[in-house]
Amino acid sequence: MKPTVLDVARQAKVSSGTVDRVINRRGGVAPATEARVLSAVKSLNYRSSPPAIIKKEKRIDVILPHSATPTCKRLSDLYLQITNAHRGRVKIYRRLHDNYNPDKVADEISRISSDGLVLFCPYEKSVVEATRSAVKSGQRVVTIISDLPDSGRERFVGINNFAVGQTAAHTVLPAEGTVNRLIFIREEFNYQAQLDRINGFEAVLRESAHRNSPIETHAYKHKQTCLELEARLAKRTDERHVYYLTCPITHEISMAIRRSAGTRNVIVTHELNELTVKLLESNYISCLIDQGIEEQTSKSIRILMDEPGTDGRDNGFISFTLHTKFNTLKPTVFDWLGAVEQA
Repeated sequence: MKPTVLDVARQAKVSSGTVDRVINRRGGVAPATEARVLSAVKSLNYRSSPPAIIKKEKRIDVILPHSATPTCKRLSDLYLQITNAHRGRVKIYRRLHDNYNPDKVADEISRISSDGLVLFCPYEKSVVEATRSAVKSGQRVVTIISDLPDSGRERFVGINNFAVGQTAAHTVLPAEGTVNRLIFIREEFNYQAQLDRINGFEAVLRESAHRNSPIETHAYKHKQTCLELEARLAKRTDERHVYYLTCPITHEISMAIRRSAGTRNVIVTHELNELTVKLLESNYISCLIDQGIEEQTSKSIRILMDEPGTDGRDNGFISFTLHTKFNTLKPTVFDWLGAVEQA
């Protein structure tokens, strides 16, 4: 019986997708892994049939937070749209992880063997180590939304979150007047994106007239934080407070924002959806920053499919857009090959 790609993959201890990349010289494989595959090919006397391999439907796994926020729902829906639109070329398996159990997320990463892996995970030690091990075994990994530094991943497909924080600060910190307090709201999990946004904001703050303003950072702990946030937002005071919500907005937080009418609060968020656009138009939110989720999902798959223009020679970051009540736009949906249509 003639040896198959799966035989080579088993002997080399890699995925069939990695064997495909080595045989067809697609690149993106570590030298040590490539040598192991070529050794297995020689040992098994394998003779490739490139046309059959190239036409094979690719499998890509996507690991996303198990969350009811609009951002996570949009991500899941967008990856489903890509699968439905390109049947026979790519099949995307969406997996939802539990933020409260990073070790379980790490175990999920270690058990996946596919043509590509897209991660949106917290920056926790076990997750980074599992990703590093997966990459060393030949697994292609791309991160979206929030990066995993030092994990060895192939690419980060997302916005420059430090620059986003700087942009937010330049937009909402007044040239004159007083900011009585700055309040950063983030999730209790260590998402690198949220930490970078806060660091970027603080970098501008240190050089501004508001450098001595008191700063509070609160880790988002679901309903308890929502209750505290609602009470603080709704409090009538002559003080000006700046709230930077670096985390996704839940329904509870959006309601807390809505009940803050009549205060001097300045609110910045990254959640672009129909509800936040309405809050922006009604002056409940001062500005929101669109992080290009549609483009992130599209580009992450195109990279793993080796589509033209995704070979790493671009600038790496996705563009972000700042919205105020004067330039609000309806959220758009990008198809993965670049066509745009209104949602």
